[in-house]
Amino acid sequence: MVYFKNYASEGTSEVIGNLIIASTIILITIISTGIAMNFMEIQAAQAEFESIKDSMLILADIIEEVGSRVYSSGYVKFNCRYGRIDFLKNSTRIEVFLDASKIIDVYTSSLKYTCGVRFSVSEEYVRGGGSGIVMNEFSHLVTVKLASTDGFPSIILRGCCVRIVDKGELYLKSRGFNVTVYELVLVRIRVGLTVGSDSINVKAYGKGITLNTLFIENTSSIELFIDGLKVDCKSIMAPAILNVVIVEVEISTV
Repeated sequence: MVYFKNYASEGTSEVIGNLIIASTIILITIISTGIAMNFMEIQAAQAEFESIKDSMLILADIIEEVGSRVYSSGYVKFNCRYGRIDFLKNSTRIEVFLDASKIIDVYTSSLKYTCGVRFSVSEEYVRGGGSGIVMNEFSHLVTVKLASTDGFPSIILRGCCVRIVDKGELYLKSRGFNVTVYELVLVRIRVGLTVGSDSINVKAYGKGITLNTLFIENTSSIELFIDGLKVDCKSIMAPAILNVVIVEVEISTV
């Protein structure tokens, strides 16, 4: 009996096998390339996030500095490729009460950066400690917070703190006794003209300072409300003079 070997069949099987191997290699390469590209994009977005965070910290310093020097200014450059900068005009209402009397009722604005690439970030304050009444002369009034919404990290600059500082005693000749002088300071951020995207320069400009002086005959409490909610309360010993200072700072693009 004579047997015939089917060379055609063997050749076809070899071709199919090579095609399967080639397809598998291509698929693995595509998947690996996609993973590598995604990893590189996340790394680039994280680098931008850190850069924006540093710029926010610098801007917060500038806001407080120009606020104490009327008509002075400074600016910071923000390079945004993976995220955006939002100027949140009059986003927060701040009310301050001296006992039952309202001594401050203003709206202040915020600056927010939101990254368009998802990655985890610890929600924390990197400048200041949130909304409240601070008693230290060197405490920050403008805060910078890291946050996350649906996995998209963000950086928020706000001015929602009030500072009360004991400035020492003063003799009132008209009354014949000494009083303690307190200074209550709020930095109010306002939004001016904003244009552009991607790479922008954000300018902080000291618009002015308003001063209101109050005489306190009895020990009183100062209460801070943010968007209608009481967030802090401090006491002031009488007799005292309270200088209520609102520092106006405008942020805009240049």
